[in-house]
Order: sequence, then C-alpha cells, then structure tokens
Amino acid sequence: MEEKAIRGIPWTFLTLAGSRLVQIGAMVVLARLLVPSDFGLVAIALTISIFLGLVASLGLGGVFVVEQDLDNRAKGTYLTLFLAMGAGFAVAMAATAPALASIFDDPRLDDVILAMSVMVFFSGGLNWFYEALMQRELEFRKRFVAQMVQAVTYSATGIVLAALGAGVWSLVTGQIVGAAAYAAALLTLAPYRVRPAFDRVAAARGIQEGRGFLVQTVT
Repeated sequence: MEEKAIRGIPWTFLTLAGSRLVQIGAMVVLARLLVPSDFGLVAIALTISIFLGLVASLGLGGVFVVEQDLDNRAKGTYLTLFLAMGAGFAVAMAATAPALASIFDDPRLDDVILAMSVMVFFSGGLNWFYEALMQRELEFRKRFVAQMVQAVTYSATGIVLAALGAGVWSLVTGQIVGAAAYAAALLTLAPYRVRPAFDRVAAARGIQEGRGFLVQTVT
C-alpha cells in the first residue's frame, strides 16, 4: 500500500498539470471564437455549482477515502448519499436560476444555469463517489486517464461548437459532455463497482465524521 501511494505522487502532479494544460490550450482557441460575455455567463454558473458542491458534499468524500474498514453495505450507503446530494445539489442550483438571471439582468443566464444543473444531477453524485473511490484505492494512474478524457472531451466539444457559431452553448455543452465522458471513464476504469444501499448507522457516522472535512473544504 505504501509503495502504491508513493508511485501515485507523480500521477497526481500529472493529473493537475495535464488537465490544466489542455484546458488552457482550449481557452486560448475559444477566446478567438467567443465573446467575453459568453465566458462570464458560464463562470457565474460554475461559481454557483462549486459553492453549492462544497456545502452539499458534507465532507463525505474525505471520510470515504480515509475509512479503510468499510464493508460493501457501508460503501453502498456512501454511494446513495452521494447520489442524493447530487440530486439535491441540482435542484438547488436550478432554483437559483431565475433570481440570478434577474440580478445580473441577463435572461440567458436562466437557461445556462438550468442546463448546467442537469449536468450536476449525474456528475455531482456519481462522479464525486467514483473519484473518491479512485483516491481510496490509490488508483492515481486511472484517475489521471479519466480526468484527461474529461479535459479533452470538453475542449474538443467546445471548440467544434464554437467554430460552428454556438456561442455560449459551446461552453455549456462542453461542460455537460465532458462530465458525461468523465462519468463513463470513471465507471470503466474503477477497480470495482458499488451498488447503492443504505445503512442508517453508517450514514450517521459518515455525516458526523465529515464535519471536519466540510469545514476545511469550505474554508
């Protein structure tokens, strides 16, 4: 286990550097095809999703990674909690859309946030869980591959649609397709699959122990 963790260090750096380089390269191209307001609308939607995601996570990801004595039912409970958080996260994000569109005085923002809340519904739960599973099992190389699939898919989709004149929807669609590709990659590369389950004791313990991770993450 220790040797596997040490081997994972360079893959962690590669994951960060590789995905960022792809995204920066894509942004350079997209900046030539889109107008600043397109990026602004998506930035607002992403800011909302990130903030809600931090709060909705309940710190469970950190607990799931460090708790090494979880049985299959406990793991399934964590998956159920992640899926429930993803659904609640999506509903909360969609609910903010009309108000934010009014605050920023741009009716397009309503549709952008609604569209990205659909992405959150499946990526906020499923992707969160299986990314934490990859970290738990020290599968850093597979996590690198999955994140590169997401970055390349987002970049290619966004650039092609922007070149076709899709405007802000090239960025929105890129985010959605990229998240879907990430989910597919995580499921394909996962060392094992987990079935949803629910154990009240395991759920309560996870939520209680996740408080520290939640405070740290939000801070």
